[in-house]
Amino acid sequence: MAEQINSIKPSLKIIKVFPGVDTNRFFPVGKNQKEELRKILGMPSQKKVMLCIGRLEKIKGFDLAIKTIGCLSDEYHLVIVGEGSQKSYLKNLATDMNVDYKVQFERFTKKPEDYYQASDYFLMTSTYEPLGQVILEALASGINVVAPKSTDSIKTATSEIAERLNAPILLCETYDPIALAQLIEINSDSPGPNFSKCQLSWMSLYDDLKRNL
Repeated sequence: MAEQINSIKPSLKIIKVFPGVDTNRFFPVGKNQKEELRKILGMPSQKKVMLCIGRLEKIKGFDLAIKTIGCLSDEYHLVIVGEGSQKSYLKNLATDMNVDYKVQFERFTKKPEDYYQASDYFLMTSTYEPLGQVILEALASGINVVAPKSTDSIKTATSEIAERLNAPILLCETYDPIALAQLIEINSDSPGPNFSKCQLSWMSLYDDLKRNL
């Protein structure tokens, strides 16, 4: 959007801000509450759970998540939450790769916070994502975020979020399932991020806007 505005009026000052997260909904939970949520959501209690959430469309790259779980041991479990035109394709891919037993598909939910809080990792696999609100929600929920770096071909704001917010995102150098799996394994015992609420709240957006008025 900034590039489009610059092409029309180069002299216009553009200020980039991040939206906020409702920290009354998205926040870390303790071990006992996480285990209880897993029971309710049908997640395995003893696995390391990786989460993808969003529209099941090609640009979301959820096929990369399924290929990544194929490179990991049975210690890991993948949960994909959402609906879209690629649902059948993704289910068939999991079956063809013989990983369907460790890939769990869930329908669209109005309570995504439950899935964040029940998980250990959030996988950001989009090839195009102007912002990545899900990254902010995952960080606020205290789970590790794993994502490929933003490049000319991976047009996301992931690297910018990591840099501008000094966010503890585990960035992978390549858009590759083996590399993602290795990054996850290396950080398998890393605790979830302790990310300040003030960096992600709607009040931080208000403060940014007020400073630039």
